[in-house]
Amino acid sequence: MFENDFQWEDEAKEQDRRLSRGKALYERLQDHERQTQYHNGETDPLAIEDFMASLNAKEAEDLQAYSNYINGQSQNSSDSASDSDAAGREVPKQRSDAVTETLLTAIQETRQQSALAARGIEEHGKPLSELVDTYIRDKARKSNPVKTVMDKGLFDTETELQRLIMFVGDLSNHELTKRVLKERYIDRRSGLPNMLHRNVKYVDGKQPKVDRLTGRVALDQNGKPKEAPIYKPMDDILEIARNSSETKFQTARTINNEFTTIATFLRAMERNGLIENGLADYLISCKLEVDGDTTVVPFSKEDLKLLFNNETYRKGLLFDKPHRHWLPLISLYHGNRLGEMAMLYVDDLRPVTVEANGQTQTIWVFVIQRNDDRKQGRKNRQSARIVPVHGSLIDLGLLEYRQQLIDSGEQQLFPAEKPSSGNNWGNNTSAWFNNSFDGNTNHGQGYVEWCGVRKGVTIDGVTKRKVFHSLRKTWSTQAKRQNMDPDMRREITGHGEGRSLDVHAKTYEDSYELWDQKQALDQIHFDLDLSLIRVWGKNDPDS
Repeated sequence: MFENDFQWEDEAKEQDRRLSRGKALYERLQDHERQTQYHNGETDPLAIEDFMASLNAKEAEDLQAYSNYINGQSQNSSDSASDSDAAGREVPKQRSDAVTETLLTAIQETRQQSALAARGIEEHGKPLSELVDTYIRDKARKSNPVKTVMDKGLFDTETELQRLIMFVGDLSNHELTKRVLKERYIDRRSGLPNMLHRNVKYVDGKQPKVDRLTGRVALDQNGKPKEAPIYKPMDDILEIARNSSETKFQTARTINNEFTTIATFLRAMERNGLIENGLADYLISCKLEVDGDTTVVPFSKEDLKLLFNNETYRKGLLFDKPHRHWLPLISLYHGNRLGEMAMLYVDDLRPVTVEANGQTQTIWVFVIQRNDDRKQGRKNRQSARIVPVHGSLIDLGLLEYRQQLIDSGEQQLFPAEKPSSGNNWGNNTSAWFNNSFDGNTNHGQGYVEWCGVRKGVTIDGVTKRKVFHSLRKTWSTQAKRQNMDPDMRREITGHGEGRSLDVHAKTYEDSYELWDQKQALDQIHFDLDLSLIRVWGKNDPDS
């Protein structure tokens, strides 16, 4: 009798310890759920699966025991009135293996639809190959004239989308998640060899190429069936490429172009509720860093003096075409892309308040953002950002220029600049700077050469250029020399996540880091005599 009592007491203590451990795990699970939930409060089932997979067998048992316990307690309180029959005997309770509501979210079929809806998926169960097939056929059908599989642009698009499937597998559309996209495609894409289709060691055979619109075998110019390669499994391709000393890999620019093509497809699928929201933006955010055009080189100190410490800038001869006066200066002191500044409106140059060192400070910033109504675009998600205005530009009269525009009723910061097809800005300034300076009759000579800078230079046998984009490279080079933090450099130039503002807000507050950016940016200087550049609105220094 006493022995049984002691045994029961030991079992009770062990049960208490197990419940205590299970409770701690359950609290960790709830915290993990809160941190990974979707914006609408729905649980991310994949995040819960990750958590459960991280537990060992003992921890899983403890969590299960605690889950059974709290479910039993809940059932006791709600069903106590119905737990006994007429004779007063307790009816055995039916316990669920699913246990807690948190786990139900992850594993019960009845919750799948709500979980998919939280991810923006309205329809599921379609393989990626079917989505690609429909997408390509729609693009061919909507083109004018109607395209076929032999159209090069359509063929290249299809090839890149099929490559995505080679990496991730022909998944059902709801199985394509950020985690899958990253682990199976993004993280492995750079290991793909160049000219894959021309190397027999990556190919297992060939198959007829079928026109997606007609369903017929595509024919070449000689009437013979076109063939498409049948590739080895992607894991085999990557291993062969990795183990071969002769392998040549694709450039970062080529990979980024493929990311853009796939992101366009993903956006179309997102709009139709077929894949998880945000995949396209996520893919674009993972683009490899490419420092502009690899054939472009920065300007030297001597080049900068020729460009800015000359009669044109000293006398303000470009004041009648403000975009030509300001855009080279802004690019020099900020390292921005030309189109980002050419598209700005007056209210995109604005004051903001920041808290710094316990005090409220007002600084001026450029707000680079997407605004379809104004035909303002952006290169990628990182391009949308706030950039503090360099103090040298303020000293040169940029704010006075802005006020002059406001007084005259202008809305654009550079009214003479207009977007071309595809909302590309800055073409006027680029052409003037690189190829067609107004004061020259010699076709093809731009402002850069008119100033005496050699546009073409040969480095290690390779011809490189000094053009407007060289100003961006000049800034990046100088920022590195002056030890600006790499993350801050990327934020300022739009290669990393920067700060954003609500375009409709009336007042703005930002964090301490924006003030840090301002301080670091103002430290970037060049071997230029600013007194030799005419201040906007001031008299000619020679008068």
